[in-house]
Amino acid sequence: MKQLHGSRIKLNIRMANRSNHLGRTILRIQDVNLMHTTAQPGNPTQRHQRQKRNNPNKLRGCQADH
Repeated sequence: MKQLHGSRIKLNIRMANRSNHLGRTILRIQDVNLMHTTAQPGNPTQRHQRQKRNNPNKLRGCQADH
């Protein structure tokens, strides 16, 4: 079972690499999942997610104020 699972993942990545965008998204999803499992306060991915969540609202507030 484990061997089959590993080969399936490799095959998916190989197929995804034909189109760069899809391969990038799959790799990004895997990285995010890894970071979520081992969550630490100083993680770059978590910091990036926090910025993505906060910045658009701040910009919208600024634009609304001006």
